Amino acid sequence: MGNWRTVWIIGKCGAEDLSALRQAVHVDLNDDNDWDKFHPLCFSGLSLCGLGDWPAEVINIVGNLAEREFVVGHEVGPLENLVKVAPSLEVKIHCGGDWESKDCIATVRAGNGTVALYAPEIETLPDISEAQMMGRFMQIITQREE
Repeated sequence: MGNWRTVWIIGKCGAEDLSALRQAVHVDLNDDNDWDKFHPLCFSGLSLCGLGDWPAEVINIVGNLAEREFVVGHEVGPLENLVKVAPSLEVKIHCGGDWESKDCIATVRAGNGTVALYAPEIETLPDISEAQMMGRFMQIITQREE
């Protein structure tokens, strides 16, 4: 348990940037050299309620940030790096409150190489679906050591 923050990421990314975006958000926790890539929006593959492997041409994902105790605004720096790596990335991140609250407390927008933190644009985040959690569970239990 801990103070997890739930977010809803919606947006898009051009196919030409998907590989670079996936590389920038995927962290191999078994590789000591990969820990420098760890940030709130990263994907490590081990979380039922985390963001999962969210980079796609059409992005619509609800999940918790990569670690506990991140505060609103911690997404801005990593997102600034992600729009450099993937210039076509355009997203809104609706941020829930402390302790997985679905009450939206801020919205972060990224597009055209800029990132900014705004007042909330919605009232409430959607729930993380059971289907999404079951899909992640199946991914976790079927992963094999290379």
